[in-house]
Amino acid sequence: MLNKCGKYLGEGYRRIVYEHIDDAGLVIKFLKNPDDDHNQIEWDNWQMLKDTEKGETLAPCVSMSDDSRFLVQVRVKLLKEAPNNVTEWLKKLGDWKVGGNESNHWGTLNGKTVLIDYGDKKLWNI
Repeated sequence: MLNKCGKYLGEGYRRIVYEHIDDAGLVIKFLKNPDDDHNQIEWDNWQMLKDTEKGETLAPCVSMSDDSRFLVQVRVKLLKEAPNNVTEWLKKLGDWKVGGNESNHWGTLNGKTVLIDYGDKKLWNI
């Protein structure tokens, strides 16, 4: 899937994000460390919550490589500031504003605010 990584969009502590070369409406999240489980957790969170009310607050995941090193997600318009209307269940996470960079974790998709980085913990238990 490395050959599908287009324009560099940014990176965090664990992942580098690229535009999908075939579809600018998608991003590819590439794990820096192959042993990291953040893509797998994010994929599992999406699979467990996508058909629920909680799933409406998550940016959709599209696919993941077999080794979980590459995660494809729908591209959203990033927010410059953290939203004021964070749902109560996300507030329970306690880290929705990780490292003071809370705006880096949020975007809008079809007029709704969505979380784009949710691979830190299993959300269906919350």
